[in-house]
Amino acid sequence: MSEKRLLAAVDLGSNSFHLAVMQEDNGRLLVVDKVREMVQLAFGLDDDKNLDPDVCARALECLSRFGERIKGVPKDSLRIVGTNTLRNLKNSQYFLSEAQKCLGAPIDVISGREEARLIYLGVSQNIESTENELLVMDIGGGSTEFIVGKGTSVRFAESLEMGCVHFSKLFFADGINKGQIKKAKLQAEYEIQPYIWRLAGNFRQITGASGSIKTILSLLLREEFETDLITLEGMEKLLAKMLDLKNPKAIAKYFDLEAERAQVITGGLVILMQAFESLGFESMKVADTGMREGIVLDLLGRNDTEDMRDRTISSLLVRFAADESHAKRVAGTSLILADLVKDSWNIGAKPIRFLNWAAHLHEIGLAVSHSQYHRHGAYLVANADLDGLSQQDQQIIAAIIRHHRRKIHLEAYEYLPCFTLSLTILLRLSVILHRSRADGPPGIIKISAANAHLKLIFKEGWLENRKLLVADLKNEARYLEQVDFDLSWE
Repeated sequence: MSEKRLLAAVDLGSNSFHLAVMQEDNGRLLVVDKVREMVQLAFGLDDDKNLDPDVCARALECLSRFGERIKGVPKDSLRIVGTNTLRNLKNSQYFLSEAQKCLGAPIDVISGREEARLIYLGVSQNIESTENELLVMDIGGGSTEFIVGKGTSVRFAESLEMGCVHFSKLFFADGINKGQIKKAKLQAEYEIQPYIWRLAGNFRQITGASGSIKTILSLLLREEFETDLITLEGMEKLLAKMLDLKNPKAIAKYFDLEAERAQVITGGLVILMQAFESLGFESMKVADTGMREGIVLDLLGRNDTEDMRDRTISSLLVRFAADESHAKRVAGTSLILADLVKDSWNIGAKPIRFLNWAAHLHEIGLAVSHSQYHRHGAYLVANADLDGLSQQDQQIIAAIIRHHRRKIHLEAYEYLPCFTLSLTILLRLSVILHRSRADGPPGIIKISAANAHLKLIFKEGWLENRKLLVADLKNEARYLEQVDFDLSWE
């Protein structure tokens, strides 16, 4: 009998925080527990993107409760992601640090497109037909995602800066009236318009996947405006009713909604209506699954079969026409060095993956210019939309690439895991050892390592005819001395 595995996903959304605990049973995912709390993080952002202290406290209290629930979940079977509000939050280090203490695990702040990919992954698993393109729309608190795919493959994904909390705060803070609805719809049209060329196709399957969209369908059913699909006609009737009610308090009472949901539903409804109008949707199904399920399925892929992150790194290598043979050569030696020092430097298997990815990508900046190519490569990695990687993942890889040659700027490592500098040193050495770009082992037979010391022991006589390598090692020792690290060799 196969062992049942426990997995968990935490989604720190702009409107709600979600926790889903699932069990894998013979290829099926069974829901063990689900928790949702409407923290409404986006309401706590001021005009300067600072977080209100009361909202911060409310969020951390929620995460303390979540932390208790996920204590028993293995760390490699857990992923916590932050979305739009955490992407936009100014000086987010304090909140993320406190939040991670509450949860006992790291938080991945992901890009809008990565959010879209995970949503699609969760929704597409329960779509019966895979013959036709599927369009998925998800209205979050701070952003709205549109994804087009076929089967489990994403063909187009975009995250737009409009969400139910964002729009409700911006347009309906003082109540609901026709003038504000018109302004909100115009803003939504402005956001959608650049993507009409890709989203206005004749899709046979259009699916909504979010709390806002589920709530809209439930209200349509309650009022008997619809049966099991969302249509523009039904939403127009629903909006007319909300206009009559005028404010969230009356909406909550009439529809028997949570006060927090009533506060943001008008913003979500207007966004959905404008999507129907701009893109010509006739009807929309509503999915029961979404990003939480996508996170868990992505975790299963990382652990069992194909890791999306490896595919992303490979595609980036091809995209920027980097020397794949040399990248593999440098990566191979980097991993050999890491294996020799991992116990002395306390580097686990997961951090070593960052070294492998950075080694493969360390020369992609050459696609821009040879001059300062390490800077160009770091910029490309830090700012690209990379499937499967969080913003911090990208910052770690970018820092290693940025400092794989020349001077190391310690301030760049201030908010990164402590292993990042160690990995940088290993990549620097590997690049030096392969400066000739020739195949063959680097000649190292042993390494003596301590916290801030590394001694390379080469085969006897191996360095005698490698004067350039010795000069490079001497130069590297001077660079490392500037960051209080001692490099020696014999």
